[in-house]
Amino acid sequence: MESTKRLATPSDDEGDNTDTRKRVRWNNGSDSSAATPVEEASSLDEGDGSKIFAAVTGCHGRVGGVYFNPGSGALYLMGDTIDGSHFDLVRMFLEQIKADVCLVSSRADEHLIAFCQEFMELSGGQCQVRPHKEFVPHKGQAKLQQLDLLARLPQTEFDNSDGVVPSGVPRNVNDFVDSRRNLENDPNTQRVYAAIRLLNFGADEAPLCLSSAAALLEQLLRVQATEELDETQNHLGALRINNIEILSLNQVMHVNADALASLQVFDDENHASIHSDKTKEGHSLFQLLNHTSTHMGRALLRRWCLRPSLSITTITARHAAIECFALAENKNSVSSIRTNLSGLCQVPKTMALLRTGRGKLSEWRGVAKFAYHVNLLKDTVRELRNCENIGAVDQLLKALDDVDTEETGALVNMVIDWGESQNNQRVCVNPGVDEALDEKKRIYNGLDDLLVHVARQVSQNMPEGYTSELNVLYFPQLGYLIRIPTPSGWTTNKDFEQISEWNFQFESEKNLYYKSQQMLAEDLDMHVGDIHSYIADREIEIMEETLGRVLKYDKAIITACEAAADVDCLLSLTFASWLHGWIKPEMTEENVLEIRGGIHPLQSLLVPTFVPNDAHLVGGQGLGIDNDVNDTKSIMICTGANACGKSVYLKQNALIPFMAQIGCFVPAQSARLGIVDKIFTRLQTKEGVSKLQSAFMIDLAQVSLALRNCTARSLIILDEFGKGSLSTDGAGLFAGVINQLLKRGNNCPKVFASTHFHELFTRGLILPELPISYTYMKVLLNSNVAQEGERQAEITYLFKVTPGLCLDSYAAQCATMYGINKRIVERARLVSTILSRNEIGLLLDEDMPQEQMDELEVQAAICQRFASWEMSADDDIGVKDRLREVLGKGTN
Repeated sequence: MESTKRLATPSDDEGDNTDTRKRVRWNNGSDSSAATPVEEASSLDEGDGSKIFAAVTGCHGRVGGVYFNPGSGALYLMGDTIDGSHFDLVRMFLEQIKADVCLVSSRADEHLIAFCQEFMELSGGQCQVRPHKEFVPHKGQAKLQQLDLLARLPQTEFDNSDGVVPSGVPRNVNDFVDSRRNLENDPNTQRVYAAIRLLNFGADEAPLCLSSAAALLEQLLRVQATEELDETQNHLGALRINNIEILSLNQVMHVNADALASLQVFDDENHASIHSDKTKEGHSLFQLLNHTSTHMGRALLRRWCLRPSLSITTITARHAAIECFALAENKNSVSSIRTNLSGLCQVPKTMALLRTGRGKLSEWRGVAKFAYHVNLLKDTVRELRNCENIGAVDQLLKALDDVDTEETGALVNMVIDWGESQNNQRVCVNPGVDEALDEKKRIYNGLDDLLVHVARQVSQNMPEGYTSELNVLYFPQLGYLIRIPTPSGWTTNKDFEQISEWNFQFESEKNLYYKSQQMLAEDLDMHVGDIHSYIADREIEIMEETLGRVLKYDKAIITACEAAADVDCLLSLTFASWLHGWIKPEMTEENVLEIRGGIHPLQSLLVPTFVPNDAHLVGGQGLGIDNDVNDTKSIMICTGANACGKSVYLKQNALIPFMAQIGCFVPAQSARLGIVDKIFTRLQTKEGVSKLQSAFMIDLAQVSLALRNCTARSLIILDEFGKGSLSTDGAGLFAGVINQLLKRGNNCPKVFASTHFHELFTRGLILPELPISYTYMKVLLNSNVAQEGERQAEITYLFKVTPGLCLDSYAAQCATMYGINKRIVERARLVSTILSRNEIGLLLDEDMPQEQMDELEVQAAICQRFASWEMSADDDIGVKDRLREVLGKGTN
């Protein structure tokens, strides 16, 4: 005879799964981690599979858009802005947010629709043309006002710093929910409050932006309803939008996707595993700078690299923070801060899950871990020396002080029994929190003995054949049942009801289940009851109470995490700057780019020795500008041998100001930099079967983008522009672009260019009196003669930038270095020399070597014999024999 309590399905026949059957999940979730409260919580990354949705519409030359970032829960609004016919602004918007799905109104400009469809197809995303009735401004305004973020009233929070809860504070979940409902559910108050809040974003003056918001929010609702399959969540208040921000593209540097790829700011590589379709960061500037400790920090650093700042105040503040963190006396403190930052999980997403009732044990563990590490973080941040005026540090301390982590951490650890929760795969409450719950748990733990006693009483009145295998079980929601094996021959309900004293309930594959008044089932149901369900329900109520007390710090926790992410990025830049020996640049309001001893941050890691070079340009120094200082030019043209390092030099001169405006130190001996508002490049041509453009057309598109959008503070990099066409056409295009930029006068941008079109200077396409700085990459020619059968380099690259022009590309020497046949190289030199002198007729008059003359005579005789061959059907000689005669090989 066996008697025990069981929480499994009735079909379970074995008795060794009792612990598994006793599980009741919190929020129907499971957690298999065995971590302690201060160990790693759920790994919530921005790459969690959530898609980034964007919506764009436009007409009559104006565009507006919005996008939602699921990682941060922020909704970004791009106000109505004038854009050109090429939609450069929309391109930059989509490139920087990396949208997975873009919604466009069916009544938008047809060229805008075509542009978005083409762009999303090339980027691997999806463009959906939605009905125009979804893009309505007043609908967007109404939907925004219904968001919980805008409609929710601020709540009066009691001071609980001493740990004593006032008597008027609700102590159970029902009172807590009622108090929130009474406070927030006045529709008129909600509407007025939301309308006032919405005015802060200036959206009432941006109908296109509001139209896009209406379509985007409608799409998010559809997606949420599909994913969650929960009708109760199908309303705007249930959307997990934590913040609304204005996307100000005029406050950040404009860098398009081509420039980011050409400068290797990002480099996505396929994952090493063939079973994964994810990508990883390759050898790139971001990979070089990324030493962040948190997911939010990594996402923020990526945004900094996508959108460098144009504010000198912001840039210099970041430089000052890096300078402070790099001090020797702060080394230990910085190390401790990075360690404690690594203990912070992605708390905003954790809080969002808890707020919507979808939190599991891992989320509660994340809250406890957050409180633990924040307490340590406060102490270590205060140990920093000479950081009194560092804004990021002050903001972090203030944000951390606003979160009562001692109360939050103590509350969560006091309420949750981590060991039992881990074993039961649900959130369980500690003993001592609720007396009634403790009593129910005591009864539940002693239920085995009670059921054994009841089973013995029942077995006394049973036939002897049943008593040995009789079990008394407890099933949640079903109550207390007797289980016996199904006797052989019993197949119908009539057979099952042969035991008259028992009431048949149901059958499983091998067993029958009964209730009996003899086993006092009614008394058990009445006095003991469905005890497990009661325990689970009461624990949910207690956790709801605890959640309410934790959520009062919701905004403060998110603010603290954002401040911590900011410090995390600065510490990452500090570590990268210290590791590579970079220096603090001098930022100035002047439109100048002055670099001494600059190096390429990526290329320098791949070679044993890197030669530093200087650069000096001043924007706005085009034609018609009086300038007494001879060396202040806006355009630099670099010439030199093939493979001498011109492209690397151009790239490093773009990367140094880019890094400075991120807030990082720069790889140079010194740097004096003005603000660069846009960077355009013609460095790299990405071809593919999906692009209906040739390489030359792609180059032209890149230069056209630069010419349309550049300003005096822009930086343009042109590396051998025009090489994809005829040399005459390419040289003409290059000269035309340079002259057009110079004619802009004080609007002339800063330009670094390289070229091999020497006719630009020999034929006067670019006049020597133009305000252009000329440089070349120095090389050393080798005068030694190679021995017979050996190849010896005739040129040595010095990689040093020198003022002046170089009108020799040294292509022949390069060809010799890389193994091209010497005869071919010599012939190429001869032809090149003759063409450069416009003496092409010499190629016709030159004498052939005797060997070539003899060979030519033989070939001429063959042609003559073949031409004199009269073919006829009466010819006695076969065709093959005749061909041998023609070729002069005789017959067999």
